[in-house]
Amino acid sequence: MSKNKPVCFSRLHVAISLLIIIPALVAIVPARNAGACDGRMERQIGFMLQAPIDSATCPTITMLGLSIDTTNAIFGGGYHESLHCDTLTAGQVVRVTLAGDTLSSGKLSATSVSLPGGWDQGNVLVSGPIQASPAPTTTSVSILGLPITIGPATILQSTDDEPLTPEALAALTPVQLAEGQFANVVSASTAPPLTADSLFLHLRQTKVMAPLDSAFTCPDISVLGQTISTSSAHFEGKDGGTLACTDLQPGQLVNVTLQDQTGPPLLATEVELGRSCGLRRDVSVVKVTAPLNSISISALPYTVSVLGSTGVITVDISNAALVGEDWQPIALGQLMVGQFVEMMLSSNVPATSGVPFNAYVLRSMDPGTVVDFHVFDRHGREVNDGSNDVSAAVTFTRPGKKASRTVALRTTSNGKFSVANMPKGQAKVVVKRVNSGKKSKAASTVKVARKTTQDFRLTLSH
Repeated sequence: MSKNKPVCFSRLHVAISLLIIIPALVAIVPARNAGACDGRMERQIGFMLQAPIDSATCPTITMLGLSIDTTNAIFGGGYHESLHCDTLTAGQVVRVTLAGDTLSSGKLSATSVSLPGGWDQGNVLVSGPIQASPAPTTTSVSILGLPITIGPATILQSTDDEPLTPEALAALTPVQLAEGQFANVVSASTAPPLTADSLFLHLRQTKVMAPLDSAFTCPDISVLGQTISTSSAHFEGKDGGTLACTDLQPGQLVNVTLQDQTGPPLLATEVELGRSCGLRRDVSVVKVTAPLNSISISALPYTVSVLGSTGVITVDISNAALVGEDWQPIALGQLMVGQFVEMMLSSNVPATSGVPFNAYVLRSMDPGTVVDFHVFDRHGREVNDGSNDVSAAVTFTRPGKKASRTVALRTTSNGKFSVANMPKGQAKVVVKRVNSGKKSKAASTVKVARKTTQDFRLTLSH
């Protein structure tokens, strides 16, 4: 990412603007509720704990043995406006949302405290990323510092809600069951050690939801101006009915699951008819969930590219509301190549000039393992002059359910760049620079550890 002054000013300007525009944009983001869109219960991804209170010594409360600081928390909401810390009692069940799973002075930090309601008010709920210590296994995980037994659990996969037995869980790839993978746990236990009755994994999948383009020829379809091969795809109609490529019509809303990094053409693994969820006509139903291939934020318009090995779709994010996984505003400079994002686009029809698509919301997902690359010239000086003349390609193997896939991520920078969501193993990096007509290059292999932030140095040579 560029570190020159104009870019820093632009990032600051965007971050401040987000604080002003985010309340207005919340109203146009599709509601996240039960029965949303595909008829399945959508479970919120974030940091949350619901359990009986062990004790309350305000502003600190203890739940399941965890100390939680409520100094900056919002209490109540809805019909519980009188709720505040000194009204809490031992044994009372409360739902606490957290700023994260990192301890500060031995405590977690709460952002809100409320009384639970609905179908799950009698259960203990734990939501957060799977932690590195102790390492996750097919029989236990750790979330928010709580060891959770999952052996006898009914484990559900949130992407399709199909039951996953512990044996099936053992077959999941390290990318799917790994540190940093967000999960929700439902348990009847009221005290540690917890035993999960249900566990929902939030699997990262590359998806496109948009109307079909005006013309296509099966077995290929066309979405967002891109040809997508459905030769090996599973088709699913409404309510689980039969569907074939020849049943599809131009303008029909479809949900397409893609192989992470392929194409062109892009390869579909699943095609199903989309549901607009009764959204207002002024709300877009065009959504892309994918890892970022490249980021360009050195000058307006700010753009990102997604899909395919090099990023076949470019999106203008200059006026998008940038939010994190918990829907809180983030700065432009926090985005990283390889990081999964969910973008809501204003149209499914590419523009005839300029940037093909515009996003009005970009939601970044947990970045997982991050490698920070630093480029130096042959004299040992770090390349950081703001000229953005360094191009890089990082290639690694991303495990898949059926076969390994080679991923090639490309970006342009001023000499420092970061790549997110890199699996444990080896990655190859090639960097090229053309400066004042002179060409230089560096190539190396980096060993990637799991769930870490690493620094790696590259030295250019003529």
